Amino acid sequence: ALENDWRAMTDVHQFFGLLRKYQLSRQQAFRLVSDDLACRVDRHALPSLLETVRQEGNEIMIFVGNRGCVQIFTGALEKLAPMRGWLN
Repeated sequence: ALENDWRAMTDVHQFFGLLRKYQLSRQQAFRLVSDDLACRVDRHALPSLLETVRQEGNEIMIFVGNRGCVQIFTGALEKLAPMRGWLN
């Protein structure tokens, strides 16, 4: 049921409703679905993934959060720049 509902989503914001409906944390949901929906990747894979996204001109949505806020980027990546231990 969770996987079918996940595949039926038309907007990323519907994900939070799925978590409430099935009373799951994000991590629990990620573990319960097939690898084509969510899979663990090595943390060092992110720069390569973002570079592929940039080269192919794909649009992407990235959420970065901390205790104070969530910053959201939506769109195509035009430039990736490593800066003092960060990837901007």
